[in-house]
Amino acid sequence: MEMKYYGKGSLSSLLKLTLDILLLLGVLLFFFITQRTLFAKQEEVTVVLAFVYFLFLVGGTSLIFIVYNLRKIVQTLLKPDPFTYGNVKSLKNIWIGCFLIAACYFINFFINFNKETFEIIYISTKGIHTDFEFFIFLFAGLFILVLEKVFKVAVEYKEDHDLTI
Repeated sequence: MEMKYYGKGSLSSLLKLTLDILLLLGVLLFFFITQRTLFAKQEEVTVVLAFVYFLFLVGGTSLIFIVYNLRKIVQTLLKPDPFTYGNVKSLKNIWIGCFLIAACYFINFFINFNKETFEIIYISTKGIHTDFEFFIFLFAGLFILVLEKVFKVAVEYKEDHDLTI
């Protein structure tokens, strides 16, 4: 039996459900972290802490925006009609979000740089870690930028083909 990749009851349907759950959890987690950061009795609020929280706001909002746009793209796979200008716009939104997150990580890297504990990649009992998170989002953003351009050309070819029929 071959797996269905698009349409109802397909892998795309499962992916949409997963993205719906992630979107909801992401928004809830975003507000929970914001509440804990702003209203918990902790260290004195400094300019650095306020700026790092601003980076979290930009990065967290961008991440939620990325998941929302991924959900919009997957929604078109349920029809199935992925080659639309809406998906081109969603891909553009995703790569912009990736670049914003990469910039937030990059800035945070220098604000909180500690040469004594710095490691490019390391493994501990808590998992695999890296101090170069911004590269992940930078390269994802570059890849999705290229994908957006490919999708745009595909939509233009599709529209030309639809007009000739």
